[in-house]
Parts: sequence; C-alpha cells; structure tokens
Amino acid sequence: MAECEQQKQEKGLETMWHCIATLNGHTSSVRSVAFSPDSKHVISGSVDKTLKLWSVNQPQCMATLDGHTDRVNSVGFSPDGQHVVSGSSDKTLKLWSVRQQQCVATLKGHASHVYSVAFSPDGQNIVSGSCDYSLKRWTVSSQMCSATLKKHETFVLSVAFSSNGELVISGSLDKSLRVWSMGEQRCVFTLKGHTDSVKSVAFSPDSQFVISGSDDKSLKIWSLGQRQCIATLNGHTDKVNAVAFLPDGKRVVSGSGD
Repeated sequence: MAECEQQKQEKGLETMWHCIATLNGHTSSVRSVAFSPDSKHVISGSVDKTLKLWSVNQPQCMATLDGHTDRVNSVGFSPDGQHVVSGSSDKTLKLWSVRQQQCVATLKGHASHVYSVAFSPDGQNIVSGSCDYSLKRWTVSSQMCSATLKKHETFVLSVAFSSNGELVISGSLDKSLRVWSMGEQRCVFTLKGHTDSVKSVAFSPDSQFVISGSDDKSLKIWSLGQRQCIATLNGHTDKVNAVAFLPDGKRVVSGSGD
C-alpha cells in the first residue's frame, strides 16, 4: 500500500501528489483499505487472510489481525473508530476491537463469500453483501442478523449506507443497483443502465446522488429523487473497481484496472 499527499496546486485544477510512504507487510494482494475517522490509522484486508492495522504517523504496522480462514474482501471502521468490521470469503464477518487488537465477534449467516461490508453512520448496524445473492443487516449490540434482503439475481459486490442511515445502496453482478429502505426492510427501487457488473457504489455526502463503477468501464451518477442516471462518465479503458465522492460532493474519484 502507498500513502499519498497533496504537494501543491498548479495550473488551476491540476494538483500534484507524491507518495510519502509504502506500507509493506501483507504476503498477498491487498483487497480493501480504509482510514479511521480521525485519520490516524489505516486498516487493510488481504488475500493472505489477515487484516493489518497501520499507524499513519509512523508509518508502520501496529497489529496483524488473524482469524479469517479465507481472503479478506472488505474492511471498514466504525464511526467512533473503536471497531473494525471485515468481510471474508470464509462466509463470515468479524468485528475487531482496535484497542484490544483482537476479534470480539464472528457474524455467521451468509451462505457464500462476503464481498462488501459497511457500518451505519450511528455505528449501531452493519450491512453486508454476499455471493449468496443477499444483503444482511446486523445489529452490533446483539451481534445478530436483524434482516436479510433479497432481490438481486446474482452476487452482491458492493454496499453503502446513506448519511442518515435510512437507505442502503447495493451493486451487483446482475448489472443493477438497488436502493433499500432499512426501516421497511425492502428494496424501494432499482437503477439499471450499466452493461456489466457493478463493482462499487457510494452515496454523495447529502445522500441525494449515488455514484457507481462498473466492469463496463464507465461510472454513472444517479439522482435518487429522479430515480435515474443523470450522467455517464467515460474515460477508463478497463473495469472500474472503486468509486467515491469527495467531501464537497462536487467531485468523484475512481480506480480502474487500466
């Protein structure tokens, strides 16, 4: 993994960046990374079946978290930074204590690989997406599944909470995005337009829009109010694997196999 920082502003919008640290330690591909809310730590998940907790200031590995029996596909911090959740191809989610640097709960229920996990904004719930075609909502306090959401026709590859925690967006191998109401525990509408798998999804900070990245090499911006695509962003020459909104909600960033 590599950390980057903004160096200076040139030519108006063009920004120069440079790598300030390379974090070595995993013995196989790194599948997922996330910053802690205070930006002091990074968590990474790898095909080597481990998570690693890194100090940003050092920078160095503070702890290796062992427990999964297959690759770790997705990781994320709780909003208070006290816990980490991971999703694995061993069909489980694990909840880890950052302070204790150990697993405090294993969440079982999916029948296949867990590809994506996310905490709710209040930290009380976790949502997961799996190759068993379902999403599951987990209550952190009871460590139990509180809802199973089924509507996708095949693998669920990406999930994300809205800023108020009332909605979840999912992207799937079936080429669609689905918007789910957590209160009603159902799919409220489906967004179609991609011509291949939807690998990554994210809400805008105000939760009025969604960005998606697909194996069809495009990004799409969707209006939840209009329930339709309002822009298709082309430019990548390979699959789009990761997307995110910047905090200002006016710009997006994408990562691709190109």
